[in-house]
Amino acid sequence: MAEASVYPGEEQRRDLGQVVALAGRSQAGLVRDGISRVIRDHLIERPPVKARFGSPAMAGRSDESTDGSGA
Repeated sequence: MAEASVYPGEEQRRDLGQVVALAGRSQAGLVRDGISRVIRDHLIERPPVKARFGSPAMAGRSDESTDGSGA
């Protein structure tokens, strides 16, 4: 396991302390659970986003959308 430093704000520290007391779990375990949830929400369960025409993601990519035909 790699070590990482996390610097929560005062309110987050206070709230996390309450969750630690209520859940009877370690702060580190809860932080690891939070990291896992973010990964799951953003990489595993979220379907890929399709770019919409006219969106900044499509700017300058008109050749890709027309298979290079220039049409």
